[in-house]
Amino acid sequence: AYPYWGATHYVEGYGWRNADLTAGHFLFSTAMVYHWLKDELQDETCTYVIGQDGTAETVVITQNMPILEAMEHRLWYVCDEMFNQSTRYDVYIMNHCHVRMGGLLAATIALRGDAHTAQDREKLIKYTGMVMYKDGLGMNSLMPDGTSQEGVPYWEYAAEWLIKAGVMIRNTYGIDLFETTRVLEHSGDYVLYNLLPQDSWTSTNSVLNVGDSPTNHWYGPANILRFIAAEYGDANALWLAQSIEAAGI
Repeated sequence: AYPYWGATHYVEGYGWRNADLTAGHFLFSTAMVYHWLKDELQDETCTYVIGQDGTAETVVITQNMPILEAMEHRLWYVCDEMFNQSTRYDVYIMNHCHVRMGGLLAATIALRGDAHTAQDREKLIKYTGMVMYKDGLGMNSLMPDGTSQEGVPYWEYAAEWLIKAGVMIRNTYGIDLFETTRVLEHSGDYVLYNLLPQDSWTSTNSVLNVGDSPTNHWYGPANILRFIAAEYGDANALWLAQSIEAAGI
């Protein structure tokens, strides 16, 4: 639904399109492609479309633009939007926040080789510091029994993106939030206790309805459970992942 993502104002016919959930997904994906496929994309061009302030009147279309140049421009632009819209430092436990921070961190890592000025390097330091603060403090503040105040589907939002960011932080900076917080250590049990009996599972009805939680899964959860199983040696989480996959959920 984004005519051009990362916009921060009202777009006629689309509503508000800000640097939040969807932009976090796009930012992460663009960063991966940009980081991994530079050689393959070296000679490719694209039609680049961007609206500088989120209004149709400011849309700029550039034909035959080198695709790496376009992607780099978009990454810097949306990182700025993501950073500027996330500066409430008293917000650090929220599923959308973790999606934003995962996208921001991926782009920050991908752009490190392109920070040619002191101003760009300062930006990357700010972006990285924000992610470390919000995800690090967020993981340290979640409940040690692995539960979520938002219900299982919202927990899946948060857990998948905290895992993505945590792996990037560990691999890039050598800081292990999974070991220091151990916040996901018991989350396999949390998911298990919040599911209906296995013989009543369907693709849209397997989760207990708690708060505003729906009864179906939003992210995974088999991939998340497999990570927990590997990270903490949790055989029950592995069994549950296999059972969920076997049920086609």
